Amino acid sequence: MVTGPGVLIGDGKRVPTVEDIHKNWGAIQSLSGAGEYPNAVAAYAPMMSVLSPKPEEQRGGDLTVKSIFDRIPQAFQKDKAAGVDAVFQFVLSGPDGGSWHVTVKDGGCTVKEGPHDRPTTTIRMADEDFVKLIKGELNAMKAYTGGKLKIEGDLMKSQLVEKLFRF
Repeated sequence: MVTGPGVLIGDGKRVPTVEDIHKNWGAIQSLSGAGEYPNAVAAYAPMMSVLSPKPEEQRGGDLTVKSIFDRIPQAFQKDKAAGVDAVFQFVLSGPDGGSWHVTVKDGGCTVKEGPHDRPTTTIRMADEDFVKLIKGELNAMKAYTGGKLKIEGDLMKSQLVEKLFRF
């Protein structure tokens, strides 16, 4: 499959109008900078990367794996957690890696080092890639389709991580 780099239409708060689409049709159908992908799932990565922060919007500064987990309670978006009951297990390889689990329940968030006996979702990746993901330098969909991010358990709940935590 081949797809172009993608384009974001509108402000993300309202559905684009027919006029918005017409005005941007050249960019929508453009294959300039197109990439070849082995399957449909991988072909979605460029569309998702349009939503990723640009370098000037990147967040995080000099983050480390440990500092990320130390800061998760402050990064937690309580207003986005209504009805969420999940345990996110993070297993990170590499010299700064380790295992942590984050429990989101009843509008609260707790972080503990080590494995959980029954996580809802397990997220596995290299420590360096995890830090890049949190800083906005690595798109989650590209990491997943490129094999840098592996998800076990409830795949749909894993998508809540980006919504629930802002660094």
